[in-house]
Amino acid sequence: AARPPLGRFGTRAGWGSAAMWPAGAFSLRALTSASVCTAAYWRLAAADLPVHCLAADVEGSWELTLGPSSSERSSCGHLRPDDPLREPLLAGGRRPAWGPPPLAAELLPGGVARLGGEAGSWGLVSDEALELRAGGREFLAFMGFQPLPADNGGDHLPLALQRRHSRCNETVLGWYRSLDRSAWGCWVGRRSDSTTAVDGSTGSFLQRRSRRRGSARERSTERALEASKFQFKAAAGDASARTGESDVKALDWRNVSGRNWVDPPLQQGRCGGCYAIAAAQMLSARWRVARGDAGAEGFSAAFPLFCGEYTQGCQGGYPYLTAKWSEDVGLLPERCAPYSEEGTCSVRCDAAALGRRYRASGHRYVAGGEGAVMDELRHSGPLVVSFRSDPDLMHYAGGLWEPPPLAEDDEAEAGFLAPTHSALLVGFGVDPEQGPYWVLQNAWGAEWGEMGGFRIGRAAARARGLENLVVAADVVADERPAVLEEVVRAAGSRPTPSLEFLALSSHSTSGVGMAGHRGEAVCVEQGGGEEEAIVVRLDLESNFRSLSFGDSAGTETAVQCLGPTPDSCRTARAEGGDLPDCAALADCPCDLHGQDLPFPGMRAMAERVRLMCSSATDPVRALLVGLGGGAISSYLVDRCPPGHLMLENVEKDARVARLAAQFFGFRPGPRNSAEVSDGLAAAASRPAGAYDAVLVDCFASADRVPEGCRSREFLTAARTLLRPEGLVLQNVWGRSSAGGAAVAGDFNATVAAYAETFGRPPAREVVFDAPASLEYVLF
Repeated sequence: AARPPLGRFGTRAGWGSAAMWPAGAFSLRALTSASVCTAAYWRLAAADLPVHCLAADVEGSWELTLGPSSSERSSCGHLRPDDPLREPLLAGGRRPAWGPPPLAAELLPGGVARLGGEAGSWGLVSDEALELRAGGREFLAFMGFQPLPADNGGDHLPLALQRRHSRCNETVLGWYRSLDRSAWGCWVGRRSDSTTAVDGSTGSFLQRRSRRRGSARERSTERALEASKFQFKAAAGDASARTGESDVKALDWRNVSGRNWVDPPLQQGRCGGCYAIAAAQMLSARWRVARGDAGAEGFSAAFPLFCGEYTQGCQGGYPYLTAKWSEDVGLLPERCAPYSEEGTCSVRCDAAALGRRYRASGHRYVAGGEGAVMDELRHSGPLVVSFRSDPDLMHYAGGLWEPPPLAEDDEAEAGFLAPTHSALLVGFGVDPEQGPYWVLQNAWGAEWGEMGGFRIGRAAARARGLENLVVAADVVADERPAVLEEVVRAAGSRPTPSLEFLALSSHSTSGVGMAGHRGEAVCVEQGGGEEEAIVVRLDLESNFRSLSFGDSAGTETAVQCLGPTPDSCRTARAEGGDLPDCAALADCPCDLHGQDLPFPGMRAMAERVRLMCSSATDPVRALLVGLGGGAISSYLVDRCPPGHLMLENVEKDARVARLAAQFFGFRPGPRNSAEVSDGLAAAASRPAGAYDAVLVDCFASADRVPEGCRSREFLTAARTLLRPEGLVLQNVWGRSSAGGAAVAGDFNATVAAYAETFGRPPAREVVFDAPASLEYVLF
């Protein structure tokens, strides 16, 4: 069948105007997450891997240790989908006990590689993974990262995603295959000219980015690599090299020759799977275009999303890696694995009975900027783009989306802008007043935006990195369908790593005590009247400390102290005896310098304030309601430059404030004051219009938010404190195994109070999502 003629493009009358919001509504700051993607209901920080490696970190001499090859593809120790908490890391620099000596490789600037004397190509997948093609093989592996001890304390203590450090001088266990997909194996890489992790690799992704701001070599190298990424993929077509203008000024693949060549918009829901949806829909549309058949059945997005080892399922991933997995493994029709946000790796079809099978081919980044992207889009069909999104996009209703300016930190590194969302690029056009724009289809349902899509000016899109990671791939007949059949047979199971992988893995968990708490109870602070007792717990081995109310299963605050547990913290009591009073014990010093925050909600709020104080010329003034153990306060004082932060901490419970100093390392000072007061009273007594941020980390027992920290009166007082660009952030649980239905009720009441106070519902960022627990930060 002939390709569709590109001469009759449907017009789209009545676009409507962009959504407008009342003056005085709370400000929405730029996002800080490194991962893709943004989901509906403000899932803006879905976490994939805690890795940030740029080209200059990876260039150099490497040794690749290859396992034996086989005709059967291996998961190489990864789960389906990949699990950031269960990566097959290599402990202590050890290599697997594989027979052949390592292969010497040189990764040179400009994407040039040499492997065993043969020329090849290499590149990075965003800042997360290394891909190499040389010696008749393709290699893929995630860059390494170092987990800190005691990284998992249950649903309420998801430490691992926050506490890992990049190790750009090594990879985790990865995959290799022959170019014809007949031989498969596992491999690991390590730099032979460097043995240290980049910059010491301490601190968060944002901190590592900040330390790189002055590296001219890195910026220039990254720009050079961006222009030449994966040139070995160009065999799939020469469209990426054509950058000339065309007579075609408008295109929308949802209406070409009067037909729609694109799948209907899916609703990704709470699953952060936009990257896989966009990649699968890109392949489906380009397959239809190549065949000239707009009615051809599309390919499943759920199959690579929930069964692929190259991405992290609903926790995030990259479209490039979805296309790569679809090339290695194959594609399934949509009917075989329909999309569901609660999906699992399961397949309804017998792959062997499907007849002719298909796979992706020539997965690649489209280099060359706007002209190359337009040419590829015109000649071969839709593409996938990733970009730095903004909560404002959720409110889009029509017209050209005009995103707010990027924060200074986002613009600091010329060679890299971390994407937070992926979408399907379906067309382009020119507005007579606002100029040229792109047309994208989102994964937020057909009722959102303009029939499930949105338009954005090309200049604004470029500023948010939309042209940096444009992904294309084609579809071909699968000449080795046995690979797909084997994966389908294994669907529904989570592969168990081999004994060798388990022996090499550096992942570890610490014991969790009674009621889901980590460590042992060391003392109790009794309450008076209706006050519940406070229990302090300590993990002596790791020096991890937590505080909870009464017999609640929820941990209200926690810190990871530096170094071994001091002897003064070790108490003894008779078996079955009562816990001693905390006030009767000696101080238990805690050094928090350089330590991360153990809860993702804490981290999400603190990182935004840290961004503000890092770029501010005048001191940032912030109010924290809910001191707890002082973890957020200590974190901000440790990381904000001297003189850039004035933090006022408020804690209603005097016992908690006293324990914060005794056990949790809180040290009040001129930049870090403490006050025992009710949140509403504290906010009402402070000067209006004087604060850059109000942070609310206020909990009672069982993860519940007290009425005084979520009422309209409190939020009105907090809003009054803000400067024009000020920000209110609140940590709240949407569901919790500790609080049950009461927690969900608190959440709904809090959201309603924000809507009444600020004139619209708050932005909601999902920072932790598990079957029994759902944690948000509200803006």
